[in-house]
Amino acid sequence: MAGKHSVDLETGSASILPSYPVRAGCWGTWTIKYLIPSGGIDDGGSIRVAFRFASDWAIPQMNDPSGDHYLTVLCSRSETQLVSSWRARAHIRPYQPHLFIEVLDAPLESGDEIIIVYGDCSHGGRGTRAQTFVQEKFDFQIVVDSLGTGVYNSLTKNPHLKIVPNEPHHLVALATGDGSTIHPARVLVRGEDIWGNAIKESITGTVSLKTSGPENNLPEKFELNDGSRLFPNVSCKSDGVLRISVEHPLLGSAEVGSLVINRACKLHRFWGDLHGQSGETVGTNNAEQYFHYARDMALCDFAGHQGNDFQITDAFWKEINRLALDLTSEGEFIVFPGYEWSGLTPVGGDRNVLFLDEGQPIRRSSTVLVKGQSEQLVGTPLRELYKEIKKSDKECILIPHIGGRRANLEIFDPELEPVVEVHSCWGTFEWFYHDALRRGYCVGVVANSDGHKGRPGAEHAGAGKFGVFGGLTCILAENFDRASLFTALKSRHCYGTSGPRIALHAEMEGKSMGSDLSLNSGLVSFSVNAIGTAPIERIDLLKAGQCVDSWEGCPYEERSGNLIRIRWTGARILNRNRATDWNGSLRIIKNQILSVDGFAFDSPSEGIQEWNAEGVRWKSITTGDEDGLILTLEKADVGSINYDTGPVSCQIAIYELKKDSIVKDAGGVGQEVVFELAPPNEGLSREVTWQSQVSLREIEAIDGVIPLHLRILQVDGHRAWTSPWFIQL
Repeated sequence: MAGKHSVDLETGSASILPSYPVRAGCWGTWTIKYLIPSGGIDDGGSIRVAFRFASDWAIPQMNDPSGDHYLTVLCSRSETQLVSSWRARAHIRPYQPHLFIEVLDAPLESGDEIIIVYGDCSHGGRGTRAQTFVQEKFDFQIVVDSLGTGVYNSLTKNPHLKIVPNEPHHLVALATGDGSTIHPARVLVRGEDIWGNAIKESITGTVSLKTSGPENNLPEKFELNDGSRLFPNVSCKSDGVLRISVEHPLLGSAEVGSLVINRACKLHRFWGDLHGQSGETVGTNNAEQYFHYARDMALCDFAGHQGNDFQITDAFWKEINRLALDLTSEGEFIVFPGYEWSGLTPVGGDRNVLFLDEGQPIRRSSTVLVKGQSEQLVGTPLRELYKEIKKSDKECILIPHIGGRRANLEIFDPELEPVVEVHSCWGTFEWFYHDALRRGYCVGVVANSDGHKGRPGAEHAGAGKFGVFGGLTCILAENFDRASLFTALKSRHCYGTSGPRIALHAEMEGKSMGSDLSLNSGLVSFSVNAIGTAPIERIDLLKAGQCVDSWEGCPYEERSGNLIRIRWTGARILNRNRATDWNGSLRIIKNQILSVDGFAFDSPSEGIQEWNAEGVRWKSITTGDEDGLILTLEKADVGSINYDTGPVSCQIAIYELKKDSIVKDAGGVGQEVVFELAPPNEGLSREVTWQSQVSLREIEAIDGVIPLHLRILQVDGHRAWTSPWFIQL
């Protein structure tokens, strides 16, 4: 039992109360009692109580007794002084954030107790907020330096809690497939809590289902036994866009963005998440649970596991390969064996390594955390990894990306690296994608979660280090098997989204995205059909970030003067701890706010905190993504906005927005605030077909090649990016 002592004579023992399961993101008070070992702890000794790196359990504070997250540390021996502090990264990965307790003035003896109270509310605080995502065993790792030597020993058994989903909050409806024999249409409806955890218990109440489009075999009513309902083979009598809406009496409504039925199509859309970690490295829960979540709860067609190489033991590498073999089922679910090469940025930076086949060697950037548990093969620096992979003559794809570490694009191999990652839970990195193209690299694009919370394919931001909803990759392939998906990825026949399943069919001169084209320097024709999960606001044709052509759902001059959108974006720096803090407020002068809505906030820990007719206060961070507000004002084109945040403070005259948007630069990496008239939801469509031509004579080539790609923006802030077409003149 987590609430009972199990005495260890060398390190002591600890218990936690209450010890019953904790609902994700709930508030409460938890008390750890640590019993001093028989040898005692010398003055000058210390204790560390650590969380796992990925946890977003609220950071405790020790300065304001009446505030939230107040932590107290008490000792049963009056002459001993305990000095406590919170340290973010000074312990051994993955247990890096920790409470540091130093023993001073007098040693602690056997039988003495240290009492740690997380969320002490005895002075009026609310307690503290627990971790927002599910975990089988959330443990408080306690290590002890009894002699003050700097050498720490772990408790034999650490106090732990089980984190379970919070109460059902809303419905989620997901779909994949196209109704063909190769990729049958599937629909999943499930409950989710406010933090994005899948409900796995029966939910009382009947779900109503309505469809429009092709006649189908979906039921009009059903129950959510075990919290979800899967329809594994949705049959339709004709082709077309099948729109599905579901409604529950308590959880509200949800819609499947689009299910495009095309039973004779040649390229099928396969959705998945190639990039995330489980608890064997720095993530949450185990790798088998990770893949089951991707398949069963996120309705992914494929998934990959990308543990940091310096935390993967040889035994765990065998387990990843076993899971890839056992869980891959052609026509149902594909697992790519792989790992993350996690070298420092100067020697290459983060790369996903995906293999076509199981049984390939892992070549680590380091063995720092697996010494004695791994056989190290040549794998560092990055150029050596390239060399060894090519020498092996085995099919392999590397994907440069930005996680904690930033991939160094000065080091690149065009044979092994066909795509880059534009978006993950770490943020939106359009600049990274465009930088690769500006360097002349012929790369496509993917988006994944890089999730650490055990929810691949449906990873939410939570309240901690990860700022945004996880992305998804859509691979356009001929068959539902690993070889076909691998070949399509290598051929750049893929696109990425910031999370929603935006259905795209795009061609340039009749060729699919990712294709090479050889043209004269005349006109190039392209077309795109986009079916979004929300109304589509804009589509841009870009050359390495430079806008070449655009389609707008509502031209700026047609927008209302009393509907104002303010959106802010960017990151502080390129590397770790890049998040920009936009916590702030605004005041309206000589006008009034009738209503305010949040724009693209990523989690319940962000968003509007309070508002009235005169102003708004909010919490927000961005890491390349956008957050913002939409204000409905009493009068059009009247008054001014006083905007106040750390990065930008300014005053904007509202009548000036009638002419055009106003952009305030905030330095950093793309940090800016945009003040503009908002597009209305009414009148915008979820389905857009755009056909156009552009003159190649007006576009400057990069090393003789013009890379053109599409970016689709929805009114809810979500977006999709296609792989480019590479036009050789």
